[in-house]
Amino acid sequence: MKRLSSEGAGRGLLAIALALSAALVTTAWLGHRGATQAAEHLVRTRANSLAESMQSQLTSSNLATSADRPSPAQWTTIFGQHQDQGLLYAGLFDSQGTALLRAGEEVLATAAGNPIARLEAANGWTRSGEAFGVLLPWNTPSGGHSDLSLILHLESKTARDLPRESSFILALAIAAALLFTTAAVALWGQTRKQERGQRQLEKQQRLNASGVMSAVLAHEIRNPLASLKGHSQLLAEQVPEDHPAGGKVRRIVSEATRLERLTTDLLTFARSGALDRQLTDPVILVEDCKREIGSEQIRIDSRSAPALWSLDGPRFHQVLSNLLRNALQASPPDAPVEASISVVASPRGSELVVTIRDHGKGLPEGQEEEIFEPFFTTRTRGTGLGLAVARRIVESHGGSLAGSNHPEGGAELVARVPGAPAP
Repeated sequence: MKRLSSEGAGRGLLAIALALSAALVTTAWLGHRGATQAAEHLVRTRANSLAESMQSQLTSSNLATSADRPSPAQWTTIFGQHQDQGLLYAGLFDSQGTALLRAGEEVLATAAGNPIARLEAANGWTRSGEAFGVLLPWNTPSGGHSDLSLILHLESKTARDLPRESSFILALAIAAALLFTTAAVALWGQTRKQERGQRQLEKQQRLNASGVMSAVLAHEIRNPLASLKGHSQLLAEQVPEDHPAGGKVRRIVSEATRLERLTTDLLTFARSGALDRQLTDPVILVEDCKREIGSEQIRIDSRSAPALWSLDGPRFHQVLSNLLRNALQASPPDAPVEASISVVASPRGSELVVTIRDHGKGLPEGQEEEIFEPFFTTRTRGTGLGLAVARRIVESHGGSLAGSNHPEGGAELVARVPGAPAP
């Protein structure tokens, strides 16, 4: 329960970090959008103010020469009176986009094509550096509407700086969010790694404690058990098979033999001495196990096998024997047990891979790891130590032993031992 809470807390912290990063970026983006809208509003307001002022001057000074537009000289005069307000260019255009009057420096391109259509497509305003272009309707000096349009180019330091500063803040927010998220993911990954290491350490401590206890029990049981078995065997030799007590005597011998195997398994499980690794032919180890078991169901695929590998031969023989016996017990009598030996590349270098597959019912769902726990067994007369011993031996070689269900049915156990094959 504590482990689940710790993992849940790690996921919760990661979710909070992602939510905070998203909130930070969203807030900065909303600020940037607001600054852009404020800049547009500021430019439009100034442009409208300039247009109204120009039209008002034309009306009040009676400079207009016609009902809808001034003369070029009048236009230049009015333009000059508004240059100190940031006006850079003023152009009067007809509905086809033809310039009727111009004054000032055209800092935004309006000559090519139809500038009216281009500005209308850009929502009535555009920008280049510190200059802004705005499209406005042109009213006649008398206050009526006309078919003419006014294009103003003006500069505004405030309108320029607002989006620029908000863009900088948005970029900082995105960088901070990425950094924060990366740090949170790295911290979460490190926490999970530490938790896995802690669980592995706890498991190893439990295994060591189980090994010590198993060794003590096995040694304490072994001597009286040997005496019990010996005397029961002598008794079985003296009691005829047809004697009423013959079956019971033979049952005592059988159970004593089973207890002897259990104590042997316990001592093997508790064994922690150094490996005696030598260059060994893994195919010969599998073939020896097949002969020892005496089953023709075992099929060996050694096409990709190495000639030699650094192994503790007797101990690895025990691994193979346990895996093959389990596979035979799980498979129907007419189904094969497939054993393949190969070498594959891995991040750690070359690995010897031994795969044992049966054609039985497969591993129970969710128990792919439990089958390697000491004393876990699905058989009524099993000790539950065979796979635990096999995994311990493989791990002492620096490798791994894992079980899974084959896609086509049956269970598959894969032992991997790192190292390099002999040249």
